[in-house]
Amino acid sequence: IMEAGAKGCEIEISGKLTSERARTEKFLAGTMVHTGEPAYSMVRRGFDIAIKKLGVLGVTVRIIPPDVELPDEFKVKEARVEGEAEAEAESEAEAKTEAKEAAEVEAESKEGVVNENAGDKGDEQGGEAQKAE
Repeated sequence: IMEAGAKGCEIEISGKLTSERARTEKFLAGTMVHTGEPAYSMVRRGFDIAIKKLGVLGVTVRIIPPDVELPDEFKVKEARVEGEAEAEAESEAEAKTEAKEAAEVEAESKEGVVNENAGDKGDEQGGEAQKAE
């Protein structure tokens, strides 16, 4: 069962195994969930009986399939190498500064037309500053 990829399995055999006295044996492999909602929803169960000369044996099998994600499992992301992280941060910073510079150049070019002709008071014709010159 485990070689097929199951995360865990439990086989329980109960009845008269080798003597007149009945007993229960459990065989476990991997991890098994016994309590809570995951035990009902994620664990697959099977039961059957085996008729032997000494009596009847009950066989219960519980399996956790390989595709089930248990609630206590988590994945750790891979750590980035410091050199790569710094290079990414620098490239992002350069892109932001280039965008700011481009925006400033556009703003200056738009304001430059008005400022070249404007006087002290900011009017478009130059006002008193051009008359004084």
